Amino acid sequence: MSILGQVSTENTLGQLFEERVAATPDAVAYVEYSHVLGKWFRHSWESMREQVGRAQFLLQALGLEAGDRIGIMAHGGTYWVTLDLAAASLGIVTVPLYHRDRGGNVAYVAERSRMRALFIGGHAQWQELESERVRMPGIEHIFSAIRIPDTEVRPFPLELSNIAPSPYRVTQNDPDSIATIVFTSGTTGRPKGVQLTHANILSNAIAATAAVPIGPEDRLLSFLPLSHMFERTVGYYSPMLHGSTVAFARSVATLREDLRLQPPTIMVSVPRVYEKIYRTLTSRRPLNSPVGRLLVSLGRRAGRAGPLSPWRVLGLLPRRLIGKKVLQGLGGHLRLAITGGAAMNSSVADFFAGIGLKVLQGYGLTETSPVVSVNREGDIRRGSVGPPIKDVEVKLADNQELLVRGQGVMQGYLDNPEATKAAIDREGWFHTGDLARIEDGHIYIVGRAKEIIVLSNGEKVPPEDLESALCNDPRISQAWVTGEGRPFLSAVVVVDEPVDEAQLLDAAGDLLHSFPGYARIKRLHIETEPWSERGGLMTATLKLRRRALHEKYDEIIAAFYE
Repeated sequence: MSILGQVSTENTLGQLFEERVAATPDAVAYVEYSHVLGKWFRHSWESMREQVGRAQFLLQALGLEAGDRIGIMAHGGTYWVTLDLAAASLGIVTVPLYHRDRGGNVAYVAERSRMRALFIGGHAQWQELESERVRMPGIEHIFSAIRIPDTEVRPFPLELSNIAPSPYRVTQNDPDSIATIVFTSGTTGRPKGVQLTHANILSNAIAATAAVPIGPEDRLLSFLPLSHMFERTVGYYSPMLHGSTVAFARSVATLREDLRLQPPTIMVSVPRVYEKIYRTLTSRRPLNSPVGRLLVSLGRRAGRAGPLSPWRVLGLLPRRLIGKKVLQGLGGHLRLAITGGAAMNSSVADFFAGIGLKVLQGYGLTETSPVVSVNREGDIRRGSVGPPIKDVEVKLADNQELLVRGQGVMQGYLDNPEATKAAIDREGWFHTGDLARIEDGHIYIVGRAKEIIVLSNGEKVPPEDLESALCNDPRISQAWVTGEGRPFLSAVVVVDEPVDEAQLLDAAGDLLHSFPGYARIKRLHIETEPWSERGGLMTATLKLRRRALHEKYDEIIAAFYE
């Protein structure tokens, strides 16, 4: 049951939760696995209300007041949701942290946000933070989802269980108050604190679900970090608006089994996950055989063909022979998939479209709460990130940079008026830093304004396009292209298994044949160890940290040009 009639941008996130509980108290809100008891548990909206009420009491007992900041550094789950809802309803500002973030970055965020309390997941987070504790004197309390003996960390569930039932109440009724401060991933520098209000987030959730309708019969499997606004708005607040159930996956490592145990009807993910699924499918038999490769090729052709193309008819073959099995591996009930956070590899998108899975690619940024645009179920344009969602305006600047204006645009960067002024102009247009074109109302992202490589001959190259093309080679799982100010381009690629460098360089030439002649990779370095967030070379949303890659491979790259 939707509560759009009771909730608008004049409300707060605490009121959103209040209305949801009142509308469907006994419906299943969340499904979560207990590692202690070894089984899945269902949580109704009413049971969540009781839990959040206790959490409110605890936060107030700590002396926290409206405007104070708390950090949440944990896996997604009811622990995360309980803290977020308790804080939002009291006007306490949440500062989400990636659960595998480095201690130094957490200390930086804690200091900049003036965090008073920190809620972590468990041992892994504490091990990362313990040596940095001296740099976080402003944090008065640290809680954990589990008990960590012989430390200052207090067990949140135990303390919550000792609190008598406490009525849930909403004391923050100002939609223009700050709800959260999200520190951006920092692909090119130190992260900045994005300040988002209750109205920013609610307006985005309402408009996003108008573009991609969901309902109480839908189930989402949540496995992206709730520290990222994409998962938070689309996979958490939006389902609350419409009474959908959210099941929390145990981990990305168990995703394949969790898809079977908690089959979703809607999947929200970043392109990297779909690309991994595609790579796994096509690297094993029966698809990694002459007949299998033919079926995959037919599927891709059908996926990118127009509605009247004969390839659509030929596409019935892979849809019938492999489509059903692929979709069964994704739970068997998936009706659509939503992706965002980065550009999706065109071959992967074509394959899924060809076998009958609608993958709706969208676009957004933390600073826009986050959704700007998304393809609609009945109008999916290849390579497009769709038209803008309701009440979001877009236009192109003179240099083709995409500008966005609307109620979802942030209030500014925390304590950084210069960066805010540079990002949001006097007319309220947010400068995304992404280059785009707009055709028939649909947005096509073509590169980054600040990530364009300018070769020594003046030619300009968008590295992301080349990196995506290189990853079409089944041997290449990750790629980074560089060459700023150099006479030619070089690349570092990650492969799953050892491969001959000369052969791979030749293959790269074939993959880039449709690019201009100057956009060629002439030198290549091969790695076998995947880049990860833990290693500091990827963000939490699996984007390349280009500055970190430059630092790591500086000597190797420099030698290419000697």
